[in-house]
Amino acid sequence: MNENLIINGDNLLLMENVKSIDNILKGFWRWVEIMDADDFEKAVESIYWRNGEPIMPEKFKERIVTFFQIEGNPMEVVNPCQELKEMVNNATEVEWEDFYQETENHVGWCMLKIPVTNDKEEAKKSTKAGLWGVAASFSIREINGKLAFEFGIFHL
Repeated sequence: MNENLIINGDNLLLMENVKSIDNILKGFWRWVEIMDADDFEKAVESIYWRNGEPIMPEKFKERIVTFFQIEGNPMEVVNPCQELKEMVNNATEVEWEDFYQETENHVGWCMLKIPVTNDKEEAKKSTKAGLWGVAASFSIREINGKLAFEFGIFHL
């Protein structure tokens, strides 16, 4: 494990303890901003890892940016323009409470689509850019009175 990573520490992305899709999306877009800045170390540190063993940042980035390869070229995570964000938001799924509850601090589950593109600058300003979503599932955990994402899986 990368000894420089701070797992479940100060960089953990914590959201208000409000069970709403708007709250989940607010936290998600904060996380996307981190990846848009190409800081995958912080992106991994932002997620709760129950067993303390995360996917390493380089591997996490590789899984996301190579999920859809056009002519062998990796894509980039993008924090897109508002119109494209709405498309991603509309594809979000959230379930609360009893859905797949496995521990006492589990409060829900969500599937989010991490936006990737091969034209990052265009995607930030226009719907003309191609945008794909890498689907990933997360448990929603209550940590110290706040909500946090716990990474589950990437979906094919």
